[in-house]
Amino acid sequence: METIVVLKDISYSEAKNKIEDYLKTHKTAYMYEVSNDLGLDLKMVHEIVEQLIKEGKVE
Repeated sequence: METIVVLKDISYSEAKNKIEDYLKTHKTAYMYEVSNDLGLDLKMVHEIVEQLIKEGKVE
């Protein structure tokens, strides 16, 4: 069974907020899960998560 994920066209700051909120409710998650669940580009998710780690907002 194939899964189709429709990517949303949202701003970087909006995506960052969504990812931060997602990670508050999901203590552990793979980046592809965040990408699929939020409908965001995997590269953007990776960049934002790296930034959130540098800011000390996630581990």
